Amino acid sequence: MATSRAEQAVLTVTDQGEWRLSGPLTLDGVAGVYQHGQRLIAEGRPVKTVNLSDISTADSGGLALLLEWATIAEAGGSTLEVRGLPARLETLIRLSGAQNIFRIQVHGEPHSQAASKDIRPPTI
Repeated sequence: MATSRAEQAVLTVTDQGEWRLSGPLTLDGVAGVYQHGQRLIAEGRPVKTVNLSDISTADSGGLALLLEWATIAEAGGSTLEVRGLPARLETLIRLSGAQNIFRIQVHGEPHSQAASKDIRPPTI
């Protein structure tokens, strides 16, 4: 089933240069956001901070987008800072082993996920 326009994620840039996402950060919803981000980067407006506080849901498509932006940020000499990370996306990051790629802020305080969370798989 195709995603309607209303189901697409939306990217806005604040006056401080923070990239703010809203809507569904899903495989079906990230294509437009990816293209918008590519245009911003081409215009010399690099991705350094992404705020996810307003996304409605997330899946592996959202993770793939963040990994792409983290790679671009690293190529520019910085680490991608992610704010407002939803629990579902945090789980995907941990399960994929990507927790050391991002700098995560929880409640406005930066921290390393590896240092603050037990990232070992649960014992069954």
